[in-house]
Amino acid sequence: MRLKASGKHFFFYLFIILCLSGCATVKMGATRSHPPTVLPASPIVLSEKSRSVEIVIEPFDVSRTSILGGHYEGILQVRQPWIFGLSNYQKAAIYGDLKNVVRYAFIDEFIRRGLKVIVPQGHLDKLNLPKTKIQNNAEIADLKISGTISSIELNTYGQGLRGAFEGFGSSGNYWESEIVLSDVTVVDRKQTIIWKGNVRQYSKLFNSPVKLDWTIFTLLSKSLQMSSAMGGPANLMGAAKSMRGDYYIEKINENPVEIAARLAAIEIIRRLDNILAEH
Repeated sequence: MRLKASGKHFFFYLFIILCLSGCATVKMGATRSHPPTVLPASPIVLSEKSRSVEIVIEPFDVSRTSILGGHYEGILQVRQPWIFGLSNYQKAAIYGDLKNVVRYAFIDEFIRRGLKVIVPQGHLDKLNLPKTKIQNNAEIADLKISGTISSIELNTYGQGLRGAFEGFGSSGNYWESEIVLSDVTVVDRKQTIIWKGNVRQYSKLFNSPVKLDWTIFTLLSKSLQMSSAMGGPANLMGAAKSMRGDYYIEKINENPVEIAARLAAIEIIRRLDNILAEH
């Protein structure tokens, strides 16, 4: 009976704090059923003209990029307010370098797909290009691509409890990203605009690296702490802090932000191929 009472207290207090925090967002499983994103494994069929042109790609402007997103827990996928969320160190590990991830994954995908790419000298070390691929004479390139990264959103969804109640309260155990590239512009040697537009790409991967380090016993213990701290409105913040989550981050092998950037590159490669095939 005590376990049931503690559980009721936990969910009741959690609901109150999430409502009063003013920053809780509930996703309600909007993307839970989406399949994982897979990059095209087979080579992209391109025209001879596309494979022969030299393309300067300027790493996209990130001076005004918005970094969005957060961590979600529970069956309803409730975004965790700052009082429950990741530490500053963990946030930096997950979100700290996303701008460069998009910039260089985008360029690298052009190289992977066999196009002749020229990159400004100051960015070559980010791409690990072999010397045979480095070209210095950007002035004679056939095309130039530039643009802006408007926003990068990265959301992580927890796997719930661990231990004997593994997965209880799971938010889906996946992570997803959406990137928006704006004013992507392709010009020729005469600075004539060949194509200009915006690109939005989404990507999802299973197995979120952000894990809640709680068992059912942690949950009950936290619930009791919260119950003790709840003596009135003045004690609400103390009660909230007693429920702060304990997270750890698993080793990251794949990143949905990188995959979204590569998909954006593939989209533009195909657009260019169609345009060049017509000329």
